[in-house]
Amino acid sequence: MDIRSACTSLNKIMKEEISLLQQFYDAEKDFQRYIQDKNWKKLQEIIESLDPLSISISLAEQERARIFNILSSVADDQDEKTFYTVISRVPEEWKDILGKTFRKLKLLVLKVQGLNTGINALVCTLSTTLQSILEEMYPHRRGRIYSNTGKTKSVSVNPMILNKQL
Repeated sequence: MDIRSACTSLNKIMKEEISLLQQFYDAEKDFQRYIQDKNWKKLQEIIESLDPLSISISLAEQERARIFNILSSVADDQDEKTFYTVISRVPEEWKDILGKTFRKLKLLVLKVQGLNTGINALVCTLSTTLQSILEEMYPHRRGRIYSNTGKTKSVSVNPMILNKQL
């Protein structure tokens, strides 16, 4: 593969990855909204749709890494493998194109990470709130019960603790 075809392939796969990540971002925004609206049926549908999409993103990322390694070796870059170091050695017309596409990809990844952080905070807040409510409603289930091995054990409706020392 020559350097121009490697640049073309890399640009194409990065644009494909941007498209997939945008679909993932849009689906995660719906995911967040369905959690807030407590629409469990739609939430389940979104969860099922995210799995194949995440697999497609993973495959695109692997292909991007493979093409980048080819471009890196074609561009005679043995020492450093950072993206901007490699594209500094490609033909002039490709430097700007690859740089812009890569920046779009990085920004979209940051947007997805930010959204994931927000969803995680929302779920943790809801979970903690519900746990506190349940502990107040069922005080006999408060705290932890441990098995003989020292591991946490689920509590039955009316737990009974037996002191064998007595």
